[in-house]
Order: sequence, then structure tokens, then C-alpha cells
Amino acid sequence: MAGPRLEVFKFGMYVFFPIVFMTWIGDPAWYQKYVSGLRDFYNPPKELTNPPATSREGVMEQLEQLREARRARRQQQQGGASTDA
Repeated sequence: MAGPRLEVFKFGMYVFFPIVFMTWIGDPAWYQKYVSGLRDFYNPPKELTNPPATSREGVMEQLEQLREARRARRQQQQGGASTDA
């Protein structure tokens, strides 16, 4: 069995490793270098997103746009299939 020195070493690792790790990760320079860029990747600006409508009129407008896009896609697929056959 190991002696008390090993137990003191293990206790020191259990106590100080998380503290050192949190200090290293919590450094503002490290955060700016590694995390800030990922935040922009996972949360794109609102201009690049398509937010859902919040009013009934907005929902109906988006629904009609989706229906028109579906109709156009269906006509294009049917028209393309009939010219090939």
C-alpha cells in the first residue's frame, strides 16, 4: 500500500486541479481567443436568421409564401419530368 505522501499528493491534486483549471479557462484573454468566435458561429446575427412571425397576419403571410414555394417546386418537378419522358 502507498504511504501518506501519496495520499497528500492525491488530495492536493483533487483540490488544486479544478482551481487551476477554472483559473486558466476563466482568463478573459483565453475566453476572447477561443470562445467569442464560437458564440458567433452558434448564435448568428439576427439579419442572417429567419425568425418566426409573432402575429396572426405574419403567420398567414409566411404560410402563403411556403405554399407558393411548394407549388412552384412541384410545377418545376412535374414540368421537368414531362419534358424528359
